[in-house]
Amino acid sequence: MIQSVRDKGIYPLNDKTPFEHMIYGRTGWFLQQLLKLYAGRLLNITDYVLLDSDIVWFRNVSFIYEKRNKLSRYYYASSTQYHAPYMATLTKISGVGVFESKEKIFRSGIVHHMVIVREVLEDLFAAAEKRHGGMPFWQVLLNESALEMTCRAPRLNICGAGSTLSEYELYLNYAQQRFPETVVFRPLLWANGPMPGLLFWPPEHQVDSDGPKRNWLGHRQAEVEGVLEKQMIADAAQGFHYIGYHGYAKRRYFELHGVDINSLCQNVSLLVTNTTCSWRGFENSNRTVTDWFSGCGCYMANHQKGP
Repeated sequence: MIQSVRDKGIYPLNDKTPFEHMIYGRTGWFLQQLLKLYAGRLLNITDYVLLDSDIVWFRNVSFIYEKRNKLSRYYYASSTQYHAPYMATLTKISGVGVFESKEKIFRSGIVHHMVIVREVLEDLFAAAEKRHGGMPFWQVLLNESALEMTCRAPRLNICGAGSTLSEYELYLNYAQQRFPETVVFRPLLWANGPMPGLLFWPPEHQVDSDGPKRNWLGHRQAEVEGVLEKQMIADAAQGFHYIGYHGYAKRRYFELHGVDINSLCQNVSLLVTNTTCSWRGFENSNRTVTDWFSGCGCYMANHQKGP
């Protein structure tokens, strides 16, 4: 990665620049993306599902829309996330731009899991390698990511805060444009955060958004596992399909399109009463866990607040 920037000759490398410091610190982050994309080849499998290690599923979810002899069709979730450096890099890698849907909304593939169709991925490999003069796919990814990171050269500050590659965005944008028959969008109720060890604990005797940091109660390291299990029980009862308990998340936040929230929650009552949608007050409620948390997932998705 550093060599590709050196070859371009614009960014002033000196072993101490922000770019070089960032590369050394994010080696594992780039490696895990390469492992996901090469898993099919390494394990000799065809179509498979990628799963980030910090997500927990609460409901049975099928990924198969239609099994076919040649190219099967699969379900995909999506998010509202849009990170310009990811888009710039995927275009340089594959020659495919950002996909524009008929809905006129951008559907990001960053949802912490994804179905990979081996034939689609192999076509992406070939297209990228051909576009870059036969360079191996993994090297194309790393080189273009590094060059995007130094997009302000000769200025030292880096682009995208060091995040310039998303395997999810790369694959999904390519699949939608070159193999659209394999992609079927299907909304799921999911959210990001909090990190393990935080428990939703809003003001007493009222329902409040799970967005603000002030509504999440921290615990000592020895209590983290038990607290996580307790929050997971609550999240399952709230109706979530899955949650990403990211180690960097100090609160809960949603990245769902409004149209998807409406579709998921159209038959769910948002009038949650006599509950805090948390464990606070539950012991004195004389209600079941299912009843206490019923509808809370949709309520939170419709009442999002900032940090």
